[in-house]
Amino acid sequence: MKIKKLGRTVERITEEVNPLLILRANELFHDLVKEDYDEEVGEGIVLKEKNRWLKSKKYFNSKKPLTILDIGTGTGFVPLTIAEFLKEKDTFICSDVSQEMLNLSKKKIIEKKFKCKFKFVKIEKELPFDKECIDIITMDSVLHHIINPSDFLSSLKYILKKRGYLMVCHEPNAPWINNSVLKLRYSILSLILDPKHSIKDLSKKLGLDKILELLFSLISKNRREIIKKRKKIALEINNTLLIEGLTSKKYSYEDIISELIDNQVSKGFYPKKLIPDYEVIYFETYDHIHSLPEMYLNLKFIKKYSENLKKRYPDDGGLFFIILKKPL
Repeated sequence: MKIKKLGRTVERITEEVNPLLILRANELFHDLVKEDYDEEVGEGIVLKEKNRWLKSKKYFNSKKPLTILDIGTGTGFVPLTIAEFLKEKDTFICSDVSQEMLNLSKKKIIEKKFKCKFKFVKIEKELPFDKECIDIITMDSVLHHIINPSDFLSSLKYILKKRGYLMVCHEPNAPWINNSVLKLRYSILSLILDPKHSIKDLSKKLGLDKILELLFSLISKNRREIIKKRKKIALEINNTLLIEGLTSKKYSYEDIISELIDNQVSKGFYPKKLIPDYEVIYFETYDHIHSLPEMYLNLKFIKKYSENLKKRYPDDGGLFFIILKKPL
């Protein structure tokens, strides 16, 4: 495949926030946390997401050679899950803003010896692909990192073939965020089952989070190590952003996550409105009891309660998976 500039640069995305700051912060952060990323996500979440992606198997079954682009490959979760579906003539392009993540995913993928061909592309300021050259675009837990999702999705329309598929998974669902009943129920459950998290949320709203963090660090050696590692990451990111002239602000680790990395999480997305003129082929929301620790989600009464919520609010889960088809 010939690679060339798309023509839609990051600088043009928005005037309110410097997109280069967001892009560079994401690159630096994922370069630094690469070795701990899978552990942070958790095995339980990975297994559930894997099973969700396995449902998409039929869309990768084509007589013609396919070109698949995974955006935000990270440690290789999506290609490692679906490459086994692919044929020898298919091409899987793994892309990421983090070269360190790409290197890690490349190593893991090569070890599997899949039939299909692989390419590894680092994303810079532009998506470096030709017009309508991709059959399927996959994204898992990526869209909420992007400062202007609508412009980004427009750039995907440019490179996706007619009748091609866009698959977006593990993204925050705005209907859950705006559902006061579900949020209240989650708050009550969280207070009962995970009071530490509830106290942390409240302390942040009251501006006491730094004091609380200090108290936790005095009590727990493990917590001290986590805080030490996070401070080191924040310092390195801040220094680089300052040297490169992208910001004069000093960010804490928590600010880096909320303002620069997961900058769309608090807003969420309306899945069926991501690209209105595309056909919705598959849609699912899940995680109706949003953000409770995995150990509690596996409790029988929690599972049953979650299933009941899903029946009552099918479109209002905390996260969503959607497959969209580009029209002719």
